[in-house]
Amino acid sequence: MDLAFSPKTKKKLSFMMESLSEVSGQNKSEWEEGLAVIQDILQPGSAAHDALTPQQRKGLENVRGILLGTGGEDDGKYHLPSELRRSANGDSAIDAYLLTQFAGMTHTSAKQKFKSVVNANLFIAGLRNLTGGDSSETKFKKNLMWTYLPPEWEDMEVDTRRQVSEMLSKESLDDWGFDIFKLDELTNGNALLFIGYGILSSPYSQHAMQQSVLGEDAPEVDVSKIKGYKFLEELNISAITMVNFLRAIQKDYVNENPYHNSIHAADVTQSVHSLLQMGGERFSNGEIQVFSILLAAVIHDVGHPGKNNNFQIHSKSEFALQYNDQSILENMHLSKAFTRVLGNGGNTAVDIFKKMKPKQYTSVRSMMIEAVLHTDMTKHFASVNLLKGLMLSNPTEELIGTDHSWTILHFLLHLADISNPAKPGPMFELWTDRCLDEFFRQGDEERKMGLPISPLCDRESTDRAESQIGFIQYVVMPAFKVMSKCIPKVEEKILPIIEDNLDFWILEAKRVKTQGEEEDDPKSFEKLPAKIPVATAEEENPGTEDEEEI
Repeated sequence: MDLAFSPKTKKKLSFMMESLSEVSGQNKSEWEEGLAVIQDILQPGSAAHDALTPQQRKGLENVRGILLGTGGEDDGKYHLPSELRRSANGDSAIDAYLLTQFAGMTHTSAKQKFKSVVNANLFIAGLRNLTGGDSSETKFKKNLMWTYLPPEWEDMEVDTRRQVSEMLSKESLDDWGFDIFKLDELTNGNALLFIGYGILSSPYSQHAMQQSVLGEDAPEVDVSKIKGYKFLEELNISAITMVNFLRAIQKDYVNENPYHNSIHAADVTQSVHSLLQMGGERFSNGEIQVFSILLAAVIHDVGHPGKNNNFQIHSKSEFALQYNDQSILENMHLSKAFTRVLGNGGNTAVDIFKKMKPKQYTSVRSMMIEAVLHTDMTKHFASVNLLKGLMLSNPTEELIGTDHSWTILHFLLHLADISNPAKPGPMFELWTDRCLDEFFRQGDEERKMGLPISPLCDRESTDRAESQIGFIQYVVMPAFKVMSKCIPKVEEKILPIIEDNLDFWILEAKRVKTQGEEEDDPKSFEKLPAKIPVATAEEENPGTEDEEEI
């Protein structure tokens, strides 16, 4: 695109930009902000100006001209594909039709002008934080990573954005005691979308949120030194596509479920991340394994109907028939997630795999399948013993980066999936009540259908505290103890919480038992007087004889 501005036009442009700056002040439209950014970038002597090549500066000047409507009397042609533009003066009837119907060569439509502004603003966003050594296209993609924010971000109040930005900082996301319920409340039910954005799009997401919250007060940052996974760059995933994917998966969770919903998925994803940051990441063979286990966490329960595998088998459900009674729901979750992305020819808007190398995609899919299938609770004790065997036969350091690394990583996902009793209060109680609520709903349905009532699903006989005591003693505590041999920080940061929660439930069980015994003990009635005195009318209603009876 080559616009030759006359001295008169250049003077007019300069005057318009000065006037725009004076009139707009701080209350600028996106159009005004875009023009202001271009003006800053094109300021001679600025770092951004010097980073641009002459061709890039010329192109940016052209964009400014189009935005200001000074690209010439026939400015519609500057939005055309280059080949069609070259044929603008030809005799082809097809070209004439395209130019007339879709370019509006005589009068540029408002829609086209709007589109040019949107495209120009995207271009401007990509010019922020320019670095040398890359092609213009690569620079644009990299800088879009550092600046992209989900549309849901714009729906938040300013103070809410600040709180969400703080919650999604690296330090906060690493914390085992992360409050996923608070994040879900702040983001208006978008916990999975934002936890995925904060983790899978890190460190770009942290930078974008900080820049948005602080604005001109944001400190200068060497983005190359910000810590994070950098999956978007390493695996060639668009920042927009990643958020689209997370939004689509979040929508496919059944949020009417008290427990198996998108909040649970967000909690498990953050818990896996926390375990990785405690030391689990060192067992991986690279970013493909880490990406796979985090992505598996995001989708591990998608589409869960709120009734477990036991119910599916006994009710002879379509899922049970489709997956032959083997890890029924786990197979369904995987199928639903991959179908969402790749089914019916694929959905490019959410396809985070589309630009991966074939071997990368094959590896990611294979590992995700294995990891999610191992969230089948019937495999728990076998998985614990497998890890015990690895620890007994190999020094911990010799397991790092070996063929056994994936066994350890997908065990992390299983731990995160059963980690509710390992979370600090009040979260462990909230999760317990949500889980039992869902179990009881299943039990009610089983009773209604005449099916055997599954364990812990009978609201008439299940004891809240006792259910947690057994779960912690036989499932949760032993599993986390085994992992603590691989990740010492688990022993320091998580095991004490589990022990405290176990003590809480033991005391709660004793309290409930004591209360029940007192209510059932006939001797408790001996404390009552043998005869309860009956109050006289005067005693019940003291007053004068003249009071009227109502």
